Amino acid sequence: MSSKKLIPIAAIAIIGILVIVVSENLSKKRPSESTLRFFNEKANSFVVKNKTGAVTLHKKGDLWFVSRGVKNTAVVSGPIGSQPDSSGADYPTDSATVVIALEKLTAMKKGDIVSSNAEKQAIFEVDTVNGTSIEVFSIGGKSLGTIIIGKTTPDHNGNFVRMVGSNDVYNVGGNVGYSFFTDIDRWRDRVIMTFDKSLATSLTLINNAGKTISITKADSGDVWNIVTPEKVQAKNDQVDGILSGLSRFTAADFQDTALADSVSGFAKPELVVSIGLKAGSKKITFGAKRDDGKYYAMVDGKDQIYLVNDYEVTGFNKELKDLKDAPAVDPAKTAKPVKGKK
Repeated sequence: MSSKKLIPIAAIAIIGILVIVVSENLSKKRPSESTLRFFNEKANSFVVKNKTGAVTLHKKGDLWFVSRGVKNTAVVSGPIGSQPDSSGADYPTDSATVVIALEKLTAMKKGDIVSSNAEKQAIFEVDTVNGTSIEVFSIGGKSLGTIIIGKTTPDHNGNFVRMVGSNDVYNVGGNVGYSFFTDIDRWRDRVIMTFDKSLATSLTLINNAGKTISITKADSGDVWNIVTPEKVQAKNDQVDGILSGLSRFTAADFQDTALADSVSGFAKPELVVSIGLKAGSKKITFGAKRDDGKYYAMVDGKDQIYLVNDYEVTGFNKELKDLKDAPAVDPAKTAKPVKGKK
């Protein structure tokens, strides 16, 4: 074989060796996805804690609930910093809020290390005093570790995060700090009632004077008729406004302390609204108005008492004159006679 033919073959061999060496070096330098993540298992519960308090998020079947304090259950076994007064009530959560938090836990990755100096943890607010800690538990109740989320990064696109047991402080993108908080009401489900308004067939309003207005939907078309206390066509826009407002009605706040019906106003409600549906029905009762302008409210099938804004109750509490549709006027009957003509 001539030397001219050997030169390209040797060059190809050298290039191949270089590619292999570079690839091996890159693979050694590039950490695996599992080492970049803070948590590699799905969370079945997690505890959020900072200097203002603590909450526990945990599953019952397929549903998530939140409770005050660090809750010790069969699912959450011995969380860090567990407190004796951790037997608080469980409240249904807002599913969207929990989903966002779970997605953050799953996607959270270690960025650049900004410090490994334990004395600087307070500066980044990843110490146990200033930071927000999240301890994550697996389905079996095993602790998967605790992270501490600190202050926002200078570019406002992330947070400083440290794993408990390590002094390494990472720059973590995604503004994870906004998804974890100890205000229990921010985790709770505020939806009072939901239904498909297109399936509504009747609407009944009973005010605090005991006056009842009953409205039913015609068998065909989008026509509503008042049947009590008199028979007359209803204003469709008024009926639709009430149904739209109640079809996904949310609370302004919660009343968790038990009250006597005489205090909450449920003994003599301000307004009771019943909606008949093609399958089933919905009923909501508005009680007394508080000094802050909010009304107590409760729905059939739920023990929770809610607080709702006064303007919403006012919007539902219609009088007969508000709901009656004015009869069509016959122009021939109202036309004024022209002078000089009989």
